[in-house]
This record gives sequence, C-alpha cells and structure tokens, in this order.
Amino acid sequence: MYIDNADAPNARRVLEEMQPKLVAEKRERRLLRGRLELILQRPERAIGTFQLLLKKPEGTPRATLTAALFGIADAYLQLKTPEVGDDVVEQFIDRHPAEPDLPVLFAKLDELYRAERKPSRNALEKWVRNPEQPRRTFARWYLARLEIRAGRRERARQLFSDLRRTEVKSPTIVPALFEFAQLEVEDRQFDEAIAILSEARLLHPEPSLLDRINLLFAQVQYHARRFEVATAAFEQIAHSTSPWAKVALFNASTGWLQLGDHARFLTRFS
Repeated sequence: MYIDNADAPNARRVLEEMQPKLVAEKRERRLLRGRLELILQRPERAIGTFQLLLKKPEGTPRATLTAALFGIADAYLQLKTPEVGDDVVEQFIDRHPAEPDLPVLFAKLDELYRAERKPSRNALEKWVRNPEQPRRTFARWYLARLEIRAGRRERARQLFSDLRRTEVKSPTIVPALFEFAQLEVEDRQFDEAIAILSEARLLHPEPSLLDRINLLFAQVQYHARRFEVATAAFEQIAHSTSPWAKVALFNASTGWLQLGDHARFLTRFS
C-alpha cells in the first residue's frame, strides 16, 4: 500500500521489517524493493533489482515476473530511453508467444512505443508473419495502432481485417475490434462498423466496454441516417445503468426530432 501511494519512508521501513522465509516471499520482497527504487527516482538500481528476478524465473509467480518486467520498462521510461525498455519487453514476448499476460505486455509495449520518436516495428512485423497464437493476433492489433499513428490507414485496416478473421475469439480482442470500428466510422464506412460492433458484442466484453460498444453502435446508426434504429438504441441505453445514459437520452431526443416525433420530444423536455 505504501508503495502504491509513493510513500517511500514507510515503504522502506516495512521492507526492512519483513523477514521472508519462502523463496516466493523473498522474490516478492525483491520486487517491492525494485519498485521502491523507482519511487526514489533511482532507475539504474531498480533495473538491477528487477533483472535478478527475471534471470532466475523458476518458482517465481507469473504476476511477480510480469511486474518485474513492467518495472524495467518504467525504469527506462524514467531514464528517457524507452527504446531500450521495449527491447526487454519484446525479448520476453518473443520467447513466450502463448503467455497468458500477453494483453498487458502488449499494452506496456505500446506505451513504450508512444514515448519514442520513431519506434521500430520490426518485432511486430515478425510476429505478424509468425503463425504462433495468440501473439500473432496481438501483434496485428498493435501494429495497426502504429500504422494509424503514422497515417497509414489502409495498412491498419488490412491488419484489423486479418485480426477479425483470426481463430482467436475471446474478450481480449474486443478492444481491438472496437478500435477497428472507430477507424471505419472515421472513414464513413458505417455498414462495416456496425458489422464489427455486432461481432464484438458476441465475444462477451466486460460491462464498461460493452457500454461503449452500444453507444458507438447507436451513433453509427444515426450517422447512417437510420434514425429509427438509432433512436431505439439510444433509448435503450438511456434507460440502463450505463454511464452514458444522459448522453444517450439527449441523442435520443435529436432522433425524435429527426423522426418528426415532436410530441415525444416536448413531453420529455417540457
């Protein structure tokens, strides 16, 4: 808790009081010490501490290894050398194509890429060509992000299309499908966006993402001038517990006006 709150004095005191006996406990203490070094703005020391955990991973919980890897990445961000940090994360992903923590590892890799002036796409391109899953699917997603940021929208669209056809069908790829739908909306490909969002719903996304999918679905229907469908979708959101309920109610009112239902509009807003 002290480390999460960046309370270095109390964190140091607790670490000094800890007397771990089991190997897993000792490694957890080492991880916490590395995180303390980050709080103290001593990234070089933090890197050394985290590297010791990664050099001898046997018996170390996966969560501890992932946290150590993230610690190294954050240390290189502190040092303003994110390109070195992305090498470390890329090497780990390269050795573990089916790692359960791939979703968060790729997200961290993207954070490092965003901090670079001109990130290399070599690793992502290699993984896109390699059939090993689910790494290939995540590589397509994050390479598409790079392409969008570089202004290469058609390449991004192709990568997203390949991802959409992948055999990996799980809630972890729903955010990628949502981003694909957003790309199609921006390019006014409304029917494609609707089809993608419908597929995303079938993968049982977590509730907050489902709320965003439902709102975007209604907005796309409105942009496509299907006002009856859009208004019904907005009304459904407005009567739900969605955080977008008020926005949806306002949008539904514009739909009523488009449909010429002035009485309903006046009843709601009079």
